[in-house]
Amino acid sequence: INALMINAREVMPSGGTVDISARNVELENKPGAVLPGGRYIKVAIADHGNGVPSDIATKIFDPYFTTKPVSSGLGLSISFSVVKKHGGMLHLEQSSPSGAVFSFYLPAARAEPAVIKPIGDGPGMPSPLQRILVMDDEEGIRELTSQLLNTLGYEVTAVTDGVEAVSTYERAMRRGENFRAVILDATIRGGMGGLATIARLRNIDPSVVAIICSGYSDEAALAEFLQYGFRGALPKPFTRRDLADVLQRACMN
Repeated sequence: INALMINAREVMPSGGTVDISARNVELENKPGAVLPGGRYIKVAIADHGNGVPSDIATKIFDPYFTTKPVSSGLGLSISFSVVKKHGGMLHLEQSSPSGAVFSFYLPAARAEPAVIKPIGDGPGMPSPLQRILVMDDEEGIRELTSQLLNTLGYEVTAVTDGVEAVSTYERAMRRGENFRAVILDATIRGGMGGLATIARLRNIDPSVVAIICSGYSDEAALAEFLQYGFRGALPKPFTRRDLADVLQRACMN
């Protein structure tokens, strides 16, 4: 929802209204349908921008596709992937010169929701309320990562580039409030990325627990993260479970 809201805001630079609605729907089993029949929650997010041009409507969920001068093109792609992994579907429902409507369907719960336990409740897991530093130049990804880490019981500080990450880490050390781990985006547009940042951090703290994160499958540091000084690698898009697993492995090594 956050990525869709950011997208809606950006297509209305002079301001406007975003309409959000949610309702229960029952889908029938139909041959060739994207979703199987059953009960779903449909959430619709409508903006009042200029709509999505027909020539790019089929590309907007592709990774790295963007029409913006400064954007990774991952926001809608990650949203699409997250919804799909939860058994749902995200699509552009409607577009016209007066705005666009994005809708997603998620399976309706059949029972009482399970209580989310922090990562520290499991055997061998890091204790909750330990501090994690997140570096990413995409606002939507910073917020999503922070929210997922919060549900795992971590306190999060999020920054936009390597310079800010290094200064934040150094200040925390001086206060005796060390970060348990740092998650660094490999590529920062117009700023210091993950590889340069880990080199600076290791000069400050040779025992720093750092995880490299990237949406580029050919990023060398994802496959050879140990050689670059990282304790783990986190490909985008990722889930809450992916975050929990990589942090557990990195912090235990």
